[in-house]
Parts: sequence; structure tokens; C-alpha cells
Amino acid sequence: MKSSFIALISAALISSAAAGNITITPTTTLAAQSSNNTSASSSFNGTSNGNAAPKGVSKLPIRSLLYPGATTKVYVHVQPWWGKSSHINIGYDSADTAQAERQVQDMISRGIDGAIMDYYGPTSTHNEKATLALLKAAEAHPGFEFAVGEDGNALKGASSPTTKIISDLKHVYDTYMNSSAYMRKNGRPVVTFFGTEAYNIDWAKVRANVLGNPLFLFRNSKGFTVSQSNGAYSWIGSASSSSDMGLAYLSNFYNTATSITTKKTAKLLRFTFSKPCAVFVLCSTPRCSA
Repeated sequence: MKSSFIALISAALISSAAAGNITITPTTTLAAQSSNNTSASSSFNGTSNGNAAPKGVSKLPIRSLLYPGATTKVYVHVQPWWGKSSHINIGYDSADTAQAERQVQDMISRGIDGAIMDYYGPTSTHNEKATLALLKAAEAHPGFEFAVGEDGNALKGASSPTTKIISDLKHVYDTYMNSSAYMRKNGRPVVTFFGTEAYNIDWAKVRANVLGNPLFLFRNSKGFTVSQSNGAYSWIGSASSSSDMGLAYLSNFYNTATSITTKKTAKLLRFTFSKPCAVFVLCSTPRCSA
């Protein structure tokens, strides 16, 4: 059937050619389709460990990968490191306001609803500037959301991790949470936590001393049972086995999620955006269908 179809097309082209010249007007070029169309810097040539140089990436909305009719929000997790001397040079500085604007525009063009900035506290000067830059870029695009995710590295060296996290979250409330762009669920601002499980934190004390009544989302299935938790998200790292690609981890996470119906869940997928980051998929039910 396929060969007959090709033969018919060939015959039609030959007939047309016999009747006159065929004019084909290209609407694009290979170079246009394969060149860098992301917010990543074209000066970055990639690394030997698998970080590819930026090229053309599909503008197909991320939401199209979900089930038909999904209204699930899709969020990108962003790292603010780039531009610091302690990290490799990838051709841009995360604290550059123009770069933050390019990133937000790029995310919007791919159907992403918002960004969660990995946060190291206000004393991390470069990262604080990058966080402010991303917030301002989000504010310039109504409907695009912004949130902060406290990273456990913000607590390194703190004599009291509880006191440090309270201080950080007070700053987040004063500086970020009152923004019209800040992510809210049922009117409450959202804060995620990554790596804080490595520290002994009095979460009841944190809750009592933080303004804004934020929702707390913690990592992994154990995040559901952390004191003061409002939910959890899965974080898929490198698969322990090439045969399951983290599916066993996700099964455990979802089984835990379905047994706790009073809390929300979030699925996090590995996704390369401008540079290493990730995508949160927040669900309105205890189980994601994505």
C-alpha cells in the first residue's frame, strides 16, 4: 500500500513536470529550525559530560504531554548559580535582568505557567540578585507565577537551622510573597523545601513565626509526614536502573500520595530548560495523571 501511494505521488509529479515547471516555495530552512531558539547563550558550546550546546527546541507546549483536557499547572525549577565564579561559564549571568526576562519569555512560549527559584537566603548575594531579577521578570508578564524553594544549602553552618529558616522565610515574605506574581493556592503563598530533611528543624516553631500562612511542600514521599506539611513533591534524579528510569520511586510516591487524601501532591520531572532545572506539575487531586 505504501509503495503504491509513493508511486502515485511520483506519477503525479512527473505529469506536472511534463505540463510545466514546478515551483516549490520553502517556508523555513534547516538552519532556522536547528539554530538556538532558547534563552540559553549561543556562546555555550556544551561540556564533555553530556550538557549539550543550545539548539532548536520544540515550542510544543509542555501541557500537550499531559492527558487530554488537563488543566494542570506546569512550573520550572530554576537554579540561580550561573554567573558565579564557583560554577562553569555558560555564557550568561542569572542575576542579569535582561537574561531573566529572556528566560521568562522563553518559558511562556513553551506553555510553562511559572518558575520556582532555588533559594539560598538573602545573605547569598548573587543568588538573591538572581531571585529578584526573576521576580521582576515574572511581574512583567501577568499570569506567569513565581515562587521560592528553600534549599538545604542555605542552612549550612547555621548554629540553629530552625532560626535560620525562620529568618529566610521572613525575608521571603517581606521581599517576594506580597508580589502579585507570587504563586498562591487557595489564596495561600507556596514555599517548597529541598534538602532540609538533612537538618533537625522545629517545623511547628517555623510555622508559628512565619507570616503569610504559606503552604509548605516537602521533597519525596516522606514529605507528606513532615510536621506542618501541606503536601509533597517527587524529585527524580538519575535512575538507579536503566530499566525503570525511576518508576519504582514514583510508584512509591504515588502510593503514599493516594493514602493521604488531605494533602496535595506535586510531580517533578527532569527537564532541561535554559540549563539544569526541572518541572513541577501541581495536581488538584492526590494523584497526578501525567
